[in-house]
Amino acid sequence: MTKLFNNIMDFFVMMKGVDPNEQQPKENKEQPNKQQNNKQQPNNKKPNPKNTKNIMSILIWLLISTLFFLMIFAMMGGFSSIEVIESYAELVNIFEKGGVKEVSSQIISYGRVDMYFTVEQTNGVVKSGRYLFRFSSVNQYEGFWKEGVGGGWASLETPLGVYQQPFLLTFFFSMVPWLIFMYVIYYFMNKAMMKQQGAGKMSSKAMTPQISNVTFKDVAGYPEVKAELIEIVDFLKDPAKYEDVGARTPKGVLLSGPPGTGKTMVAKAIAGESGIPFYSISGSDFVEMFVGVGAKRVRELFGNAKKQGKALIFIDELDAVGRQRGAGVGGGNDEREQTLNQLLVEMDGFAANSGIVVVAATNRPDVLDPALKRPGRFDRNVEMRLPDVNEREQILKVYAARGNKKFTKSVDWINIASRTPGFSGAQLENVINEAAILSVRLNKKAINVSILDEAIDRVIGGPSKVNNTMSVEEKELIAFHEAGHALVGLAMEDAEKVQKISIIPRGQAGGYVLMTPKKEKIVQTKAELKAKIISYLAGRASEEIFFGKDQITTGAYSDLESSTSIARRMVTEFGMSELGPIQYEKQQGSVFLGRDGNVDRSFSSQLAYEIDKEVRKLIDESYNSAIELINKNKDIIKLLADALLIKETLTAEESEFIFENKELPEAVKSIKEKLNK
Repeated sequence: MTKLFNNIMDFFVMMKGVDPNEQQPKENKEQPNKQQNNKQQPNNKKPNPKNTKNIMSILIWLLISTLFFLMIFAMMGGFSSIEVIESYAELVNIFEKGGVKEVSSQIISYGRVDMYFTVEQTNGVVKSGRYLFRFSSVNQYEGFWKEGVGGGWASLETPLGVYQQPFLLTFFFSMVPWLIFMYVIYYFMNKAMMKQQGAGKMSSKAMTPQISNVTFKDVAGYPEVKAELIEIVDFLKDPAKYEDVGARTPKGVLLSGPPGTGKTMVAKAIAGESGIPFYSISGSDFVEMFVGVGAKRVRELFGNAKKQGKALIFIDELDAVGRQRGAGVGGGNDEREQTLNQLLVEMDGFAANSGIVVVAATNRPDVLDPALKRPGRFDRNVEMRLPDVNEREQILKVYAARGNKKFTKSVDWINIASRTPGFSGAQLENVINEAAILSVRLNKKAINVSILDEAIDRVIGGPSKVNNTMSVEEKELIAFHEAGHALVGLAMEDAEKVQKISIIPRGQAGGYVLMTPKKEKIVQTKAELKAKIISYLAGRASEEIFFGKDQITTGAYSDLESSTSIARRMVTEFGMSELGPIQYEKQQGSVFLGRDGNVDRSFSSQLAYEIDKEVRKLIDESYNSAIELINKNKDIIKLLADALLIKETLTAEESEFIFENKELPEAVKSIKEKLNK
């Protein structure tokens, strides 16, 4: 009832042209001039569309409520004021006193008799007025009149009639249930139709053009990407220059690469540099359960963009709608494929140099339909790779300059960038943000190198388990395990550089060694891959040498997984074995699954046996090399393990000092002295 009342009030307020959700200004007697100016302004506000949707519902509920109250009112006697006599003795007393007239009686359901009578004037028992007495049965009614022969009111008896139900009640009980039933059917059918019609409409945010404030200055690194896209910006600013030489701009630009590399920011930068409206939408927004909805949304989006004259349409996660056709269930009638067909038509249906550019982003360009990537649709394919060390330095500086972040003078950004190989722009932004949060937690006004190192570790492996209850024996075993990994990086020329060693548990790992390439390279040599395998196996080898074969642990699980994967790829994909430069296996992307779920194996069972022998041979050789290296440098392993047990975390400088000088650094010695005291 409260909701109904509120809807009714909103309806009447809406009819006056006032939005009931708008807060009305309070009266201010101290500013009469301002009030007069407001009064002179005409009220041009339109009715609230949310209230107009409820008009029909409100009217129908008002009708039903009115009929219900009329039925109750009629059953209670209508507009007449009738008092009910409850006691039979009181009834007899009234008739004995006299002054009664207009007696009428009628049989009601279940044999009950209702007798109405009028008392002209106060007779000492009741006041004048209209009264009702209900006899429980016809026998009681007849007995009353027999008693009246002696009482003197028998002459007032009238013929006993039969009750006739009023017209309103007859109408209500016969028609209203059907009306309610029809209204319920209408309500749910209308709701379903409105839902289906609304499913074809894009969200107002997606259909509203935006103006981007992002420029290429906000995009750190990627100079070759900017060079490719600056031509599109120049065309949108000055299309006549290209029309004079008969050139056309690419109709579509496909940005592909790993997640977090800045594809969306680059698209915003194109719109920001050009100063044109910017439409942003996800590929999944086109796909719905209703047939034809996706194609309709594509037409609406491109129709609105054409009205702007010049516009940029950015479609994120294009693979959600642009997967290769014929790979799913349903063939050509699949809703996703219809949406893709409409997208192909719209992109190839532009007039030349129409001023509309489509920029799309995807992490999986290999699963896209070939017709989508052909010239005339997505002409350019710009690869957004992971940033190198110099680009990571620029990205870190950009995010560090945002907000009110403060850093100590000891922070060397190129050094921080060298510790984050393989990080995307999003991960680097997360490192800076985690460092800022940690500085607040530690009550530091400025972010120092140690806070940044902890932030990097948190992004890689999660927060450290400070309160972990690890036994002394387990802690010692983990220290020797991690020291074995680190020794390979310190002793082998082809191995990666050791940046940090820690025995503080993070995530599922009891400890870790952070190793980064000495030089960032596009390709890797066979010697470098073998050094990686040796470094992975050195942890298990160290456990075996210092604690025995029976004390090796499950801590080498991920090490064995990684080393086996590298060894098998060296044999089957890279041709780095005695089986020759032949690729026996290759990762085959499954369009239907959307991931690399299958491996193409083009070899016999006999050759599979030979492959297994080569993989085992490579693993055995690497493990023996790790054993030999550790046996030659047992003193280094013990020093590294002792330093880890004392300090728990060693930097690159500290681990290199131990390897070169075969003694503990001064910082570790001072901590050891304090612990001994």
